[in-house]
Amino acid sequence: MGSFFIKKIENAEQKNLFYKEIFDDLEVFDQMLADGVLNPDNNMIGVEQELCLIDKFGLPKKTALEFLSSIKDKQYTNELALFNAEINLNPQPLQGLGLKQIADQLYSLIEVGRKAGEPINTELFLTGILPTITMADLTFVSMTPIERYKVLSQELLNLRGEKFEIFLEGVDDVKLKLESILFEACNTSIQLHMQINPARFLHMYNWSQLISGPVLSVCTNSPLLFGKELWSENRIALFKQSLDTRIHYNHFREKVPRVYFGEDWLQKSPSELWKSAVARFPLVFRCEGTDNSTLLYASGKMPELKSVRLHNGTTYTWNRMCYGVDDNMAHLRIECRYLPSGPTIVDEVANMVFWVGLMKAGETQEENFWKKINFSAIKSNFYKAARTGLLTEFDIFGENIAASELISNTLIPLAEKGLKDSNVDQSIIGKYLGVISDRIEKNQTGSIWQVENFRRLNNKFKPALVSKILVTESLQYQKEDIPVSEWSDIPDHSLHLFFKNNFKKMTAKDIMSHKIQAIDIDTSVLFALKIMEWQNIHHLIVEDQKEVFKGVVYKPDIEFVVNKNEKVLKYISKNFYKVFPNTSMTKIQQIVNREEGMAVVVIDKHKTVGIITKNDL
Repeated sequence: MGSFFIKKIENAEQKNLFYKEIFDDLEVFDQMLADGVLNPDNNMIGVEQELCLIDKFGLPKKTALEFLSSIKDKQYTNELALFNAEINLNPQPLQGLGLKQIADQLYSLIEVGRKAGEPINTELFLTGILPTITMADLTFVSMTPIERYKVLSQELLNLRGEKFEIFLEGVDDVKLKLESILFEACNTSIQLHMQINPARFLHMYNWSQLISGPVLSVCTNSPLLFGKELWSENRIALFKQSLDTRIHYNHFREKVPRVYFGEDWLQKSPSELWKSAVARFPLVFRCEGTDNSTLLYASGKMPELKSVRLHNGTTYTWNRMCYGVDDNMAHLRIECRYLPSGPTIVDEVANMVFWVGLMKAGETQEENFWKKINFSAIKSNFYKAARTGLLTEFDIFGENIAASELISNTLIPLAEKGLKDSNVDQSIIGKYLGVISDRIEKNQTGSIWQVENFRRLNNKFKPALVSKILVTESLQYQKEDIPVSEWSDIPDHSLHLFFKNNFKKMTAKDIMSHKIQAIDIDTSVLFALKIMEWQNIHHLIVEDQKEVFKGVVYKPDIEFVVNKNEKVLKYISKNFYKVFPNTSMTKIQQIVNREEGMAVVVIDKHKTVGIITKNDL
């Protein structure tokens, strides 16, 4: 989308004109398929690498503009947020050492980025969702100042008619609203491209759908969001909801979200994918400077089909059809979009080798295999994998098979055969499929490692601080390029060392308790005392009906009140101290030490977001 000249649709005339351009593109595309003029090669592999920019404490750092200007490398480019960037690798042929050349290219470019980040104190970090991201990082000032991002966000918001909302349930749950598409900026992925022979596209696309759930299950790396433990791969749910323009849910009427897995198998032609998207999803914007595809094709030139591709770029399937033109030769690709970045480069390359091997193995699978399989089962497999990762049980031809069993006994051997048949060097096959096997054997993916350490550390520290520790420890493993299956649990001495070394840089949000026991101003003294008794606490936060902070009520102030039916409003104490999420630890420590027994309440926009006691220090 970055190479397109994006314009807002101002009126019905502009909208209808752009639709005509899309229809023209689709007709020409169908004709090109019928004429057999698209490149039949199926051996080129491409990669797009998204990454996070962080500071030395593991927090997102909005330095993308300075970072990219210092690199001056066209393979690096912007992303939606100023704390993200993207690398576009040069495509390579699959056979021989092609996959190693992609890996070498990625190592080299990451090293270029690391060196460019040093003068501006910026680290590169590979992860599916950065655990330290907060809602405060998702304001408009974090959006990259490029017109297409602003237009995309505003137009999708207009289509929705109200704020974007996310609701995810796991061990914890998250329900939040945002006035832009910046929830999507939490996600960073590695996107894999494989060129496909157009004559085999239908078969290969359906195969890519079939393998998606099992591949995802062993590659998950995004279990944490805003300090909450949710899905094994939160990107899948978050991306879907972050761009969802649906608001009215009528159980008689079905609407498809703009981010989706698919509704059925591809039946007849690649163009079904584009036509379905055009039919289902309203235009977001238009493109200026497009060529007449019919005239171009008639003159012997391969059209870029910019109009339909632009619209396709505003709808998001996890396996996407891509069209490109190089040296007047058009080609088709399948883009795998569901894999997270990280945990290390060696892990990412292993994921790529595994996916590529399975895709190549798909070329020799039974024709029309998909006619024997219910698409809903495949779709369910994908979302189950996103929720439960390696713990998933897949529905395979009506039988339930554990992810570890399916991958070890069937898919790794199948991928190995696909790679061997494609003349991939044996050293590549053995090394990287071995990385996948080790994850199964040791039961450790990026998500499993994060969750196990998050749970253990949460017994000692609050989620915000735990998230920082997870990121900084992961970064060290990442720099050493140690596969995640070999990562150890974070030792206790690392925790205390982090706390000691970073104490002066820490703030209220790093140590405050988010589990706040609050009552409203109309609560009776009796009820307040009962809550204190049951919860074994000596004070309660008091709020009005809109959850605006009104004060604190202490047990000694109400336990001897004669009329227990009185409202607590009368007994609100002035003996408390208000701080803000970014108040320094040094100041908080001074308050707590000076005011023994006083509640330190953390306020943001007049509402209570946390509470701090001496135990938190």
